[in-house]
Amino acid sequence: LLTISGGNAHRIFDKEAPANQGEGTLFGVQNMKLINGRASNELGGAAILGRFFGSLKVINVTFDNNQSQLSNADACGAVHTGGYKEVLFANCVFNNNKAANGGAVGTIGSSQTFINCRFENNEATGTGGTFDKGGSGGAVYVDGIDQNGVNNTMSMCGCVFINNKAKYQSGALNVIFYAGKGSSFSIDKCSFEKNSCTPDKGGAFYFMNGTLNLTNSTFADNSTPSIGGGIWTSNYNATIANCTFKGNLAVNGNDGLGGAVALDGSGANKNATITNCTFAENRAGNFASGIFNGGSLTLTNNLFANNQVGNGFQSNPYGGAVINKGSAITINPGNLQFPKGYTGQFGVQERDDWMNNEVMSEDPLLSALADNDGPTKTMALPTNSPAKDKGTTAGSPNADQRGKPRKGNVDIGAFEVQ
Repeated sequence: LLTISGGNAHRIFDKEAPANQGEGTLFGVQNMKLINGRASNELGGAAILGRFFGSLKVINVTFDNNQSQLSNADACGAVHTGGYKEVLFANCVFNNNKAANGGAVGTIGSSQTFINCRFENNEATGTGGTFDKGGSGGAVYVDGIDQNGVNNTMSMCGCVFINNKAKYQSGALNVIFYAGKGSSFSIDKCSFEKNSCTPDKGGAFYFMNGTLNLTNSTFADNSTPSIGGGIWTSNYNATIANCTFKGNLAVNGNDGLGGAVALDGSGANKNATITNCTFAENRAGNFASGIFNGGSLTLTNNLFANNQVGNGFQSNPYGGAVINKGSAITINPGNLQFPKGYTGQFGVQERDDWMNNEVMSEDPLLSALADNDGPTKTMALPTNSPAKDKGTTAGSPNADQRGKPRKGNVDIGAFEVQ
């Protein structure tokens, strides 16, 4: 591949559409390495800065060690785009890029698609706390995708986020749409592993103001000391299916809630449906080791195993998998939690807010997270698991997280025994 270096001193590409030609203009970058770019002004985009084009297509490009301003909230790392009708990243690699927001990619008002991209060791270095200090989206930062009143979409498929960091919130991915615009975001077959942020929300992913469809993806070992070790979301309509959440942490001593997922209760929309997901070995310092629900939540065919809460009032560290502080929680058939609850402050065995008599409580005998012949890692069930054939077919996806068919009586969780 052709390699172009900014020599640790210069931006590599700076492209702005000619006057009155933006919508019909294509800017393409393909089959190259862009390294050591530097952007000293507030716009960022050390490798690519693009503004007001019709389309940007970046295919088979590696971005390595590009750096924009580390404290200006508008400065995004390797790539910064604004006002694009269409942005495509396909088969790209982003390593060791840094900026105040969006260590690898930052976009404003651009509809975008990411396919088979890898983000590793990128960092959002701003300190956060106020809008102008950055620190969000260790790998990707998105500020709206609608353009001229048109409701646009964003999608990711087959992407991997590993060891990205943010010094405020959203260790890997920060997506904020504009409220009331009807924007939507689809994530499919993606992996989020060992991403982190401090001190605020969303160890891997922070989402606000739109529709979220999350499928066939894995969140493993992501962390925050605050809320939502894997995911934090607000003002949402969310559908989460065939996903695995393993070992995510929302822990700072006895603080932290929503070890895997935190569904915030603010905003006009706060509706979530979670189906055939596996939650295992997640932990919250305070409560809700699996899911903190602040809105309306429907659960079907979900498996919760060995999730922990570290609250000092609880002598048994297991339990608190789902805590409901929202308007409603609907428990459909086919859910399992093991162990079934926790021992409370006065030695009384308590059940989680969500548990009813239809929730099973047997050890599902989960295997460790591994490559089980699918696009993302999963936790396999043995043939003698109590979770086998105990789910409901109503609303269950036709295939499991690996893409293997569900036939007859379905299994609980994201993995279907074949």
